[in-house]
Amino acid sequence: MACSVFIAVGVVAVAGMLLAALAFSTGARIIIPLVATFDGVRTVADAPIVRVDGSWSTVGILVLILSLPPYLLAIRYGSGPEKKAASSRD
Repeated sequence: MACSVFIAVGVVAVAGMLLAALAFSTGARIIIPLVATFDGVRTVADAPIVRVDGSWSTVGILVLILSLPPYLLAIRYGSGPEKKAASSRD
């Protein structure tokens, strides 16, 4: 379970950083409903900036949802000690 959670955290973090970089470089506003808003501001007088507003609890729920399928696949098709022992008896 821990590995799938760490993988999901990494995927969410990388996606967030890519979206923040996109909003920063283009000055666009990117909205992911209930999760985050990336608001890039690009004016001539100022340097480009990005403001990120989000909900930590919603991101936590998203991480749990993303970590569930790999965990269930590992349980279903994993090769734990009991499966190795069963295959060596055959």
